[in-house]
Amino acid sequence: CHRMLQTDLTSVCLSYRVAVDRGAVPSLANGLVPGVRTKHLVEDALQAIVILCGMYNVSETEVSLTLCDDKHISYLNQKYRGIDKPTDVLSFEVGEPDFAVLGDVVISLNTVALQAGIRKHSFRDEYRILLVHGLLHLLGFDHELGEPQKSLMAGAEDQLLVSLGWTASKGLIDSEL
Repeated sequence: CHRMLQTDLTSVCLSYRVAVDRGAVPSLANGLVPGVRTKHLVEDALQAIVILCGMYNVSETEVSLTLCDDKHISYLNQKYRGIDKPTDVLSFEVGEPDFAVLGDVVISLNTVALQAGIRKHSFRDEYRILLVHGLLHLLGFDHELGEPQKSLMAGAEDQLLVSLGWTASKGLIDSEL
């Protein structure tokens, strides 16, 4: 599926898909996660990308978002990182950022639900935190490169969350389990 959003300053194309085994993840479409629908998650992604583009002076971009289950993200984590277990979010940069295409963000809905419970906030708040984290990785932020980069990315997470009005929690780096 594709969603387009244009403002006076930004043009965004978001390609998204839901890649889950039936029964493996609570169905958003059927309302099994109270108050959350796939369209809400897609709208959050569009909003975050537009704000991010404004913050980093990007006028046009494309991002791919995959909402999946732990089985799918475990496969990707093993294939691309050599880690044989599920994770919350993966980001795949396209390469040199010309910003026409930023890359792919993959979020495990199983892990969103699990971490939301552990961190004592809503499913949607946890999804938003992971979304922001994944999008910043597409711009080249990498908290795994050491303390200066970790602090820089943590600040960028907090700034983007506040800019979006999503202030229910800290960014992922500052709230790591």
